[in-house]
Amino acid sequence: MKQLLGSLVIMLMFTEALDASYRWSIHANKSEAVVHEAVEVVLRCHFSDTAYGYFIELQQLTHPDYEIKLLFETEAQETGKEYYEYRYVLFPKKAGDLVLNFHALMQQTTKESIENSVIGRDNVEDISFDSTSVALPPLQLHVKPSSVQLVGEMNLSLHADTTAVSAYKPLHLNITLEGVGNLQQVAPFVLDIPDATVFAEKPDYAITLTAQGYRGKVTQNIAVVAREGYDIPSLQQQYWHLATQKIERLETAPLHIEVTPAYRKETLLDTPAKKEVPPVNERDWILTAFVLFVLGFITGRYLKNSWVQELIFHLHRIDAWLWPRRDTKASQKRHNLRSDIRHCRTPQALSVYLTVVDSDVYGDIITELESETIALATAKKEALKRTDTV
Repeated sequence: MKQLLGSLVIMLMFTEALDASYRWSIHANKSEAVVHEAVEVVLRCHFSDTAYGYFIELQQLTHPDYEIKLLFETEAQETGKEYYEYRYVLFPKKAGDLVLNFHALMQQTTKESIENSVIGRDNVEDISFDSTSVALPPLQLHVKPSSVQLVGEMNLSLHADTTAVSAYKPLHLNITLEGVGNLQQVAPFVLDIPDATVFAEKPDYAITLTAQGYRGKVTQNIAVVAREGYDIPSLQQQYWHLATQKIERLETAPLHIEVTPAYRKETLLDTPAKKEVPPVNERDWILTAFVLFVLGFITGRYLKNSWVQELIFHLHRIDAWLWPRRDTKASQKRHNLRSDIRHCRTPQALSVYLTVVDSDVYGDIITELESETIALATAKKEALKRTDTV
């Protein structure tokens, strides 16, 4: 009996809260903005009391004329009255008068659902809700046109790790756009450098959403490879400056990169270590001379014998069969080429050496070396297989 009375008390307290009324308000931190400018929009639902039993789902927020992102949401009390607050950041995409018509789905727990759940009827599994779709007050925003993509307050910088490199050695660049605004819309930078190969990574967006837009920085790493000196042009970025209310230009200083000559053969290859010849003393010379004298005496005495001449003849035939004669010059050339390939110390050195030898035969290997898509050991192995065709 006491348990039933306790349940009824809780039920009456909960059902009393369901009679709470509410009203919606909506406002923005500015009534006028340019295209792509961040606008903070605040939606608040005020309840007449503690508002137990309510769940809110905002609807129809997305629209092709703007981009909207949730900044944060809050549930709190003010003088004993509950309120739900939702803060969004809106980026308009189109000029003109923009009218925001949001809706909210108000879900309220019913008295019957509470009674059935508290009493514990067998055919009830969960609390049910009454849902009502509510149109929020409209909010009008005047959006002015803009001829530039970025809006906010920003700085642009370009950093090179050096201004002098060797031919075919990559130069590393770091481009940074830092500030606050619609940084999520920053496009990748493009470098056009004649007679050079440019490798560009995708930008990295280290940004955080705030009421003024995205704050942080966008960085992009670029590598440049060339065989001769070149100029890095000035990078330029226009944006709408919020403080001055006009278009301003960000610009980096141009850079000239010195490139040293590609190679010298002696710098591409490892210098073979010189073998040390052990000193020969006078006693060794005397012994060597005596052995040669004895061999000469025996050869002169028995060389005219027929069995010795027959043996020498057959030894020559066996030698010719085991080691047939080859073109000495071609064989030596292949030997030198294979030795030079093995002694290349870096991918850049091997790429330059193969280009000098025969760029047609080794063209695909050279390309893979320059793009760093093949290991040095693998490239050497592939090049050694083709030495017979050079």
